[in-house]
Amino acid sequence: MVDIKGVLSDTEEILKEAASATSERANELRAKALAQLKLAKDKACDAQGALVERGKKITYATDHYVHRHPWQSAGIAVCMGILLGLLINRK
Repeated sequence: MVDIKGVLSDTEEILKEAASATSERANELRAKALAQLKLAKDKACDAQGALVERGKKITYATDHYVHRHPWQSAGIAVCMGILLGLLINRK
């Protein structure tokens, strides 16, 4: 995400420079900005893929734990429900 923010801020600077540049230079800068935006889009897609994979691993691990320890899982769920109920009731 830091890479994406960096690419987007660079693109923003390029577009600001393009606004005050001559037509030939502005066209050059616009093309560069479009390339930067494509790079940001590609990085965002890569980050999304990594997050999906990580989510699948976490889901599998949770499912595996719940099947191996059903009573502990039920106890944890009850405790979380009670805590959440207390927090909601305080307001």
